[in-house]
Amino acid sequence: MLQPRRLWLSSTCTLLLWGCGSEKSGTTTEQDTIVAVSPDDFLGGVACADRPGAMRRYVATLVDVSDDLVDAGTDVKDFALPSSEPVECTHAVGFGRVVDGHRYVADIEGYEQARLEPAAPGSPVMLDTKTQELVAPRWRTRCGQVGALGVQGPVSPLKLSTVYITGCEPLVAVSRPPLAAIRIAVDQALCGDESGQVDHFSVRTRASDDVREAACEDPVVLVALNPGELVDIELSAFEADATTPRWSTGCRAVPVAGSEVQASCDPLTETTP
Repeated sequence: MLQPRRLWLSSTCTLLLWGCGSEKSGTTTEQDTIVAVSPDDFLGGVACADRPGAMRRYVATLVDVSDDLVDAGTDVKDFALPSSEPVECTHAVGFGRVVDGHRYVADIEGYEQARLEPAAPGSPVMLDTKTQELVAPRWRTRCGQVGALGVQGPVSPLKLSTVYITGCEPLVAVSRPPLAAIRIAVDQALCGDESGQVDHFSVRTRASDDVREAACEDPVVLVALNPGELVDIELSAFEADATTPRWSTGCRAVPVAGSEVQASCDPLTETTP
């Protein structure tokens, strides 16, 4: 039996409604409202051990699947929050500052490697900490599926408590071409927390509803699974405390297998009221 109920709290930061998670590790306190995932619920027959062929680390991404996301101004059905950093497979991972009444599932990516770091804050893309090369996950699953293994579906936060997302589908071995990544960033001269300055931004590919957000000073890194094909990206920029974008633009890039390329973006323009 594992000992993953030692809860590692994600230090990633989400914008708008979600706020920032705690930066501490260890057990939660009575002031914490946490949605968490435990390896007990998704490892199944995959070994958690420091040896080849076993899982050493995993990355969890909380996904908001609430029915009222469109009403909240996100204009998407599923909203992926910033991912956790790579977590030891003997630990659970928790996310703080979740929204009361919203419903969450979790995407899990497991790795044989222990030497990992995110390509950007909150990114699910992992790099080798020494070589800085992109590292692909070995396994993948989703937790919180309705009816999966006969248990609960998406969960909602419970005030001052830790709620675990269960109902994980069996881990599936990932087989895909070498990763290709695209980095999107905002001109740092535009960043600030005053009126007329960009506080944070979001990006979405035109072929997907997957939305990623970041503070103005941070990049967003997207994984492209089809190297050599042009990727069109919508970028929306927000002032501080705003829930609707003041500016928008288009970006594009052609991903290269095993590499990270910088997207080329047009100048930001005011959105039409």
